[in-house]
This record gives sequence, structure tokens and C-alpha cells, in this order.
Amino acid sequence: MEALLYYVSWVCLLLGAGFCFVGGVGLLRLPDFYSRIHGGGVTDTLGAGLVLLGLMFQSGLSLATVKLVMIHLPRNPAPAVRAWRDRSR
Repeated sequence: MEALLYYVSWVCLLLGAGFCFVGGVGLLRLPDFYSRIHGGGVTDTLGAGLVLLGLMFQSGLSLATVKLVMIHLPRNPAPAVRAWRDRSR
């Protein structure tokens, strides 16, 4: 069981790093503002979420992981939505 958690955590960490990389490339390469917002949202939502999930699998359930989830989840896509609203006014 411990080996399974080890491999699942590394899969989540590598996928999260991949999404962060793709989102960063999207921020640099996409043509207009709204497309770049999508690249930033991918990085914030999938990249950081999968990295956090992988770290939670490695460290186990503790008070620190619960605090990280409670901080990360409610504010996750908020910066992209806020920038979209400011730009569309």
C-alpha cells in the first residue's frame, strides 16, 4: 500500500509540474489577453492542485495538509476571473 501511495504521489507531482510548464508557455505564447487568462487558469487550477495533491499523498493527512487545502481550494481560480472581469469592463 505504501508503494502505491508513493507512485500515485509522483504521478500527481509530475502531472502538476507538466501543467505548470504548459500554462507558463501559454502565458508567453498565446496571442491575446483572454487566451493568456486561460493559460494562467490552467497553471493555477490544475498545476498547483495536482502538486498539492501529490505532496498530500507523500506527507499523509495532517493539520498542515488540511490547512493548505482550505487555503488553496476557495481562492484557486479567483485571480483569472478577477482579471477577466476587470478587462471586460
